[in-house]
Amino acid sequence: MDDYKIIQIVPNNKELYSKYKDDGGGFTTPIVCFALVEDNDGNREVVPMDITDDGLINIVSDNLEGIVTKYII
Repeated sequence: MDDYKIIQIVPNNKELYSKYKDDGGGFTTPIVCFALVEDNDGNREVVPMDITDDGLINIVSDNLEGIVTKYII
């Protein structure tokens, strides 16, 4: 989902993390919320959003290089 707009955000109340692979083996980032997003065709889906060490909040995407689509509880 490349072009989308966020319709609604719901905070996460569980201890969930997204896990990424890198040259050093990998790292995790906390999932802070879930977003209902809509693409240009009107299709909607709920996606997790995580936060980086420098405070940027991003949608967890399967399109990112090296991402592992596991959520650690």
